Amino acid sequence: MRLQVTIGIFVALGVVTLLSGVAVGTTVRVDVSGGGDFETLAEGIAAASSGDTVLVAGGLYQGPLNRDLDFNGRNIILRSESGSVATIIDCEHQSRAFTFNSNESYLAVVEGFTITNGYAAHDTLNPVNAYGGAVHCYATNPTFRDVAFVGNTADGDGGALNCKFSSSTMSLSDCSFTSNTAGHGGAINSDGTRILLWDCSFTGNLATSWGGAILLDDDSSGMTRCVFTDNEGSMGGAVHFRSDHQHSLTDCSFIRNTAVHHGGAVTSYYGRPSFNRCSFVGNDAAYFGSAVGVTANPAAFEDCSFFRNVVRDTLGAVVATSRASTFENCTFAFNDTPYGGAVVASGESHPIITECIIAHTSQGVGVQCADSSEPTISYSCIYGNALGDSLCGVYHDNVFVDPAFCDTTGGLLSLEECSPCWDSGQGGGVIGSPHPVGCPCGNPTDVSGGNPPQYSLHAVALNPAKGRLAVMYEVPRGCSTANLWIYDVGGRLVDRVSQPVGRGSVDTIVWESEGQRSSGVYFYRLDACEHVARGRAVIVR
Repeated sequence: MRLQVTIGIFVALGVVTLLSGVAVGTTVRVDVSGGGDFETLAEGIAAASSGDTVLVAGGLYQGPLNRDLDFNGRNIILRSESGSVATIIDCEHQSRAFTFNSNESYLAVVEGFTITNGYAAHDTLNPVNAYGGAVHCYATNPTFRDVAFVGNTADGDGGALNCKFSSSTMSLSDCSFTSNTAGHGGAINSDGTRILLWDCSFTGNLATSWGGAILLDDDSSGMTRCVFTDNEGSMGGAVHFRSDHQHSLTDCSFIRNTAVHHGGAVTSYYGRPSFNRCSFVGNDAAYFGSAVGVTANPAAFEDCSFFRNVVRDTLGAVVATSRASTFENCTFAFNDTPYGGAVVASGESHPIITECIIAHTSQGVGVQCADSSEPTISYSCIYGNALGDSLCGVYHDNVFVDPAFCDTTGGLLSLEECSPCWDSGQGGGVIGSPHPVGCPCGNPTDVSGGNPPQYSLHAVALNPAKGRLAVMYEVPRGCSTANLWIYDVGGRLVDRVSQPVGRGSVDTIVWESEGQRSSGVYFYRLDACEHVARGRAVIVR
């Protein structure tokens, strides 16, 4: 009987093999150059079954059989051999790369690709076609690892990725989102799907409405070691939390994000976000919350730092209108607000501020109470704010002395070894976000906030670029020459462009690649005034 069962199993597997063309658990190889089982991604995916791996050789994958890809409910692993730098899916502005809408689970994996030029166009007959410029997921939760989403666009929401109504968790790790554009969620729009992000970067994404990089609605999220730089949206330059759910952000950085209205880095309408060891540097908003704007529900900040954030019109680096937002061991330094303070409590809010440094706010006070708000401020250091260090609400056991920063350049807010903030907290604890001892006693604080020289490599004007790479940069006045070095994916020098730096500190340097090189990923390096910045771009023909 046991022998008969075993034979039956092998017979069944043989039938499956004959029907699918590929044995269960096998590897299908795709090579655009002709060295694999198939030359296109669609053919490789069609030949695979759940549990199979479709292994993709490096190269540029274009055309109808390399976009509009669908796993059709099979948990396939689609993995490149050479990683995202060398393996590119170019949708050529025709449609998106992937649609997942057949109950694929986390065992469906996309790993090691650059997805570029995806486009989700407005469609009156089928509105969902306007969502997810590179990937659209409906009631599924595939996994993405080492995927670079570059230059994708959605006429609706989710310039790179749109996720809706999954009952499970979608995870993305080591992914990058660069120069994607949409209405809501310039890079990611999530509605009813729990999103987990690890070690992801978001650079130069744009939303014409909420969430320059990410809009999260109707579910929770987690972000760990993510970096948000130069993103822009109307509310929430980087991230917008829309609904009443928990969101956890740990070791994340928000740098130079911009909100047309409020929440330069983050806006939380009804969300309940918690920020742990996060930094906010150089973000700006027009109206309030140059770094973070919190409204209906509370937010929690622990061991966070806020440095040189700017609100152009009205209120504060952080605006808390919820009832019970908390700030513990945070440092606010050199934030710029024409009205209000580093922290503004408004409405009927009662934020709790404990063991924080609030210092050197330009044009404002340290903490401002508006309306009927009443914060509780204790064991904190308040010093050097332009319109005074007086407090409002309930306050006790605070100190009003120089925290003695060592070096404020770029937000390195380390403290002198004899800073009063080392032992003025509760029970002799530390005040402010944790920084190591940075210098001996007697180092004077630069109350200008450092005004560090502005070295900045901006997002490429068009990425992917069609034969012409234009890189905007910012360097201090006085630099004589800017050099742009171009390398291929093998690290070989392709070209060098040099030009004098103009009288202004912001300029653009251009590499004309037309007729010189094939399509693909290139690395570029800018050097000026002994400073080096690096980036990556996709060149297409």
